[in-house]
Amino acid sequence: MLKHGSRNAAFENVYYWCYGEGDDFKRDAQNKNDGHNMLAAGDSWFCYMDLGYAGLNVVEQFSYLLAYKKRIRHRILNLAVNGSHATHWQSTGERVLTLRDCLNWDIDFLLFSGGGNDIIDGLEEFLPDDIEVSIRKAIDEEVRRSYESLLKLCYDKGVKMVTHCYCFGEGEGPTTFLGIPLAGPWLGEYNKNEKEEAERLMIEQMKEMLQDLKKDYKDWLIFADTSALKLKKEDFNDQLHLTQSGCKKVAKVFYESMKDHL
Repeated sequence: MLKHGSRNAAFENVYYWCYGEGDDFKRDAQNKNDGHNMLAAGDSWFCYMDLGYAGLNVVEQFSYLLAYKKRIRHRILNLAVNGSHATHWQSTGERVLTLRDCLNWDIDFLLFSGGGNDIIDGLEEFLPDDIEVSIRKAIDEEVRRSYESLLKLCYDKGVKMVTHCYCFGEGEGPTTFLGIPLAGPWLGEYNKNEKEEAERLMIEQMKEMLQDLKKDYKDWLIFADTSALKLKKEDFNDQLHLTQSGCKKVAKVFYESMKDHL
């Protein structure tokens, strides 16, 4: 079992497990007598460089913040995987089956990050002429359907879903980490203006979709509105993945959106 801050008593109230450690999480979650049980699922913003201690993804940074702010016991199982699409979480893959199984374990919140990869893959075919059409098509035909499916599943299980709409980044940041080549830059073959326009439209339309879904699901959908964040060059690796400082900023928005529910 991996416990955040095992060397620091201030963090002993938050327990964090990675994918593959679900049995340990399940044992603790089913014996819940205080705090909350949380699942995290989705794309690389939730699992990039998931070392379990370095704070290099949003979920790890959120767990640190939660431990500091809320001194009761909390448990988090992170099922996210690099490169996943929102649509992948409707499939019958191993992590999806684990997610569905876990939702029976007295879960309070599902933290979800998804949609960006669905949209990006579509943009590779349409830029630069039909940016807005491509983004709208991906959201309407793929992303929204996936969110609605997850929301219905969570609602049926009495679980609140927490999600975001990504945010704008300045510059492309470094392209290597500890000598390892990184994946970006995002839409690297297109010019700066085209990429910025695509990014703006993606964020705006993701936000619009989530605000619309919230009308139907009310408090069952908690929207961490990250659209106002203006991340700096040092907050991004390759304009795709967040650095530790970027993860901290996004995690803070998640916490602020959830704090009245904790």
